[in-house]
Amino acid sequence: MQIVFEKLPGFTFVSVAPHLISILPQGYANDADDMLNVPVAKLDLADISPSNILSNPARYIPAVRAALHVGQTCEIGPGISDSAPGIAVTAHDTNLLGVLNLVSLDSIAAAEKHRGYAWGWVYLRERGPSPSHR
Repeated sequence: MQIVFEKLPGFTFVSVAPHLISILPQGYANDADDMLNVPVAKLDLADISPSNILSNPARYIPAVRAALHVGQTCEIGPGISDSAPGIAVTAHDTNLLGVLNLVSLDSIAAAEKHRGYAWGWVYLRERGPSPSHR
């Protein structure tokens, strides 16, 4: 994996689990404006489809909703909702990145038991006069 990232200057990766990696811009952890760094003190979700959480985390995470500027949204791929079996996510003292990875890990575990699909996520931050988080 390291060989691949040597070809992508400015990016790094973190192995989260055997089937999940986070690809991140170098230095993202020190960027207070990056939504992935929004602190999440506590989160308890039960029986919610992973795609619903991933497509609109601000709906479920008050800290993310509060961090958005007026008129901004925070949409994480896949951007759809479904009626897949729900998962339970409990998180303490983490950030949005940690929550998104927990959702993906729980969806992988559910898929291994033939309870829905395994979901990943993609986040795009656009800087400029009208910043957006998708």
